[in-house]
Amino acid sequence: MGANGSSISELQENEYLKKLSGPEAISENDPFWNQLLSFSFNTPTSSAELKLLEEAAVSVCRSLAENNPRTGNLAALIKVFLSRTKELKVSAECQNHVFIWQAHNALFIICCLLKVLICQMSEEELQLHFTYEEKTPGSYGSECEDLMEELLCCLIQLIVDIPLLDITYSISLEAVTTMVVFLSCQLFHREILRDSIVHKYLMHGRWYVIMRRHFLCR
Repeated sequence: MGANGSSISELQENEYLKKLSGPEAISENDPFWNQLLSFSFNTPTSSAELKLLEEAAVSVCRSLAENNPRTGNLAALIKVFLSRTKELKVSAECQNHVFIWQAHNALFIICCLLKVLICQMSEEELQLHFTYEEKTPGSYGSECEDLMEELLCCLIQLIVDIPLLDITYSISLEAVTTMVVFLSCQLFHREILRDSIVHKYLMHGRWYVIMRRHFLCR
């Protein structure tokens, strides 16, 4: 990843991914994100390529899971993605390829990380990783945003609201893929998840309330 082309074989040694998953906290306003998200990567087109990608992502995810409680870099990455999606509809109308390309790359990284994390931990543990923020001396805890719900709402908005054009096809597809990944939690648990956090957000959360009001007012 970074301002060059990337291949699956290079991912484990990629300097930008090492920094993302490392012990150094990265502010959401850091120029690092522009560098990280400026990459060209051929999306896997076969199950064999997809398996190689997931295997390459494992070491990055292990490092991220270890360091994220102190750095909050996962939350920072998600906030960077959410901030860029606010202008996606306008970018599609203006044919702003670069803006959409970087937003897609951010979601692609998030999706790859989620695939591995969901396999390795419970929904409750995963939700905690969305809440971790950089710890600075003398700082006081503030009321946390619910980034997991924010991300789910954003994915639905992408799927529903963004016009399906040549330049938006990849990010629309990635939004659907990420939603499927979120809903795959049950596959990695023997017991039935009767109180799934993801399902709670989708069926009773903010997005459900908004859509219910929308249809009642029609």
